[in-house]
Amino acid sequence: MPYNKLIIDLGAHKGEDSDFYLQKGFRVIAIDASDKMCQWINKRFESHPQKQQFTIFNYAITETDNETVTFYENTEKSVWGTIFEDWDKRNKRLGTSSIETKVQTIRLDTLIQRELKEGEQVHYVKIDIEGADMMALRSLSNVKQLPQYISIESEKVSWQQLLHEFEVMKRLGYTKFKIVDQALIHQQKCPQPAREGNYVDYHFEFGSTGLFGEELPGEWLTEQEALETYKSIFKRYKYYGDDGIFNNKLVMKNRILLKVMKLFGLKFPYVGWYDTHASL
Repeated sequence: MPYNKLIIDLGAHKGEDSDFYLQKGFRVIAIDASDKMCQWINKRFESHPQKQQFTIFNYAITETDNETVTFYENTEKSVWGTIFEDWDKRNKRLGTSSIETKVQTIRLDTLIQRELKEGEQVHYVKIDIEGADMMALRSLSNVKQLPQYISIESEKVSWQQLLHEFEVMKRLGYTKFKIVDQALIHQQKCPQPAREGNYVDYHFEFGSTGLFGEELPGEWLTEQEALETYKSIFKRYKYYGDDGIFNNKLVMKNRILLKVMKLFGLKFPYVGWYDTHASL
């Protein structure tokens, strides 16, 4: 049982990932900016067999400690909650609404220094916090010992922002990368024998981050290999993504085009959304 290894579930949402990490035998610290989600998770785990290895905090992870910021709690899609007003405006354009609450900030390295037990190592940090992933990543800069593995939800519109992601990860010390399609997480199967913690025959819920570390499918890539992979992802997203030239929602309003596509058996290219996993 790898209880000397800690996993941090940053952007815990409903505990989808925390449950998996606990069943794998890790100690877990979950963090979410939504007090509502924190209460939901506490109720979910009140009778969990590994409850003693679980802690949850209601924070927004930024690059500054002890500030109070606005959190936009999305009322239709809880996973879209964000501390950024422009992200909230985008969500509203997509037909959702939000409620404003207040939440305290903390740096990730501050929290790790405060909560890490003697002899314990941070094995993996999952970061998925709707626009604030890079703030969390940069807030690792003062940590004494880096997590062996990290993951973030990567940019798919601005190539410069994607390059910045890799620059920050490289500056921290991460040199190996895997790109994981989050839309296909439900198809993942845990390898047996396990390569991370205990073996678990686990079915991943929609919205889960899925496998991590040495259990991820595929080979580890260099920075250049990872960026080459992202070039094709960016191209698909440019034409068929949320704001793409041939966005599905826009095309669906064009009945003539739909008839032509049906006549010739044409389908939209797959887009998906992607996490970047990194290893030291």
